[in-house]
Amino acid sequence: MRQWLSAGLLFLLSAVSAPCLAQSAPQWQLEKVVEIARHGVRPPVSWDRRAIEADTGRSWPRWSTPDGELTQHGRLAATIKGQLEGQHYRRLGLIDKDCPTARDVYIYASPLQRTRATADALSQGAFPGCQLQVHYQQSGNDPLFLTGSQRIPLDGTKAKAAVLQAMGGSVQAAQRRWQPEINRLARALCQQGRPCPLLSTPWALNVNHPGNVSVPALDHQAAAAETLRLAWSEGLPAAQVGFGSVRQQRDLTPLLELNSVKYRYSNDVPYIASRQGSRLLAQIIAALESERPSDVGQRWLLLVAHDNNIAYLRTLLRFHWQQADYPEGNIPPGASLVFERWRDNFSGKRYLRILFRTQRLTQIRHLTPLKSISDLLQTEYSQPGCRHTDAGILCPLDASLQTFSQRLDSEVLQPFSWPSS
Repeated sequence: MRQWLSAGLLFLLSAVSAPCLAQSAPQWQLEKVVEIARHGVRPPVSWDRRAIEADTGRSWPRWSTPDGELTQHGRLAATIKGQLEGQHYRRLGLIDKDCPTARDVYIYASPLQRTRATADALSQGAFPGCQLQVHYQQSGNDPLFLTGSQRIPLDGTKAKAAVLQAMGGSVQAAQRRWQPEINRLARALCQQGRPCPLLSTPWALNVNHPGNVSVPALDHQAAAAETLRLAWSEGLPAAQVGFGSVRQQRDLTPLLELNSVKYRYSNDVPYIASRQGSRLLAQIIAALESERPSDVGQRWLLLVAHDNNIAYLRTLLRFHWQQADYPEGNIPPGASLVFERWRDNFSGKRYLRILFRTQRLTQIRHLTPLKSISDLLQTEYSQPGCRHTDAGILCPLDASLQTFSQRLDSEVLQPFSWPSS
């Protein structure tokens, strides 16, 4: 009788404890991250500086680093962001406190100095003291990031028609639509009583061989707006930002609109994005699908490139965001597009979380110490079929990747191998 009671008691205890153990076990497990970050704060590139100075008749301040290269301020801002991400992914169990190998964490950058230096800063923040290698194409010819029309030609007729459609059918009508923003930028930068092509040059749609479509006047206006944002982000004194026209952040944010307008009529055009962004998206899809032990970046694949690369991906994904004081779809220095692969431990099914993550403008300018990942601006991607969970908005992995694969331009795809050194 005593043995029967003991066996019955053990059965009851196991029946009660099993659901409790199941409830206490975490449902969601983060398996892999693929992240594409923009480089950090830099001075204007040399051709933008020349165009802005010619358009305004003014010499712009020289910075502490050569034109186009990452500044020390930009490095520190990127390090702060990398530190937060490293702490966040350790808490989620993706990585541990030890220095990872390239099989676990692989870092790949565009070959330009500003991207390679940003990749190193993000790595130093996430993995202090580990000195992880930043890989890049030694030849300088990168097939994923540097995909301008010289490398991937566009059909000029198709590209022109697509841009005109985005403009509503008329270049002149588009310029009239954005004339208030042009006037606002001109008031900030032009000298009274002197010619200012930044304001007066009419928009014209140019098609150059091999199929590149541009609106030169808008390009110069957008570059001027972006240069103001970079100067403010660098922490330069207000007197050096827009010749003293930007005294506080609220003076700057309305001037950034033309930067987004340029992308609306270039990188955000589906035909152009498909041609120029398909190679990168194809590699992201392959990385999220892969479970091969031989692949690099099995836990975290960190890519550092340019804002136009993120813009192409955003268009292919049909992902939209508007964050804080930034214009719609804005891609600040150091911002990143993040793909997270999650597993439901109860069902075994896999899901995809996509988010856009960036520091606030004031955080970059003041190098604000941040305590947690929630201190950053984060916008999550969603579509029909995605679900809100404790891990975030999760979308079925296989169905999502299949949808994205259907948007690739197969004509531009080519074999690609991650460099080993």
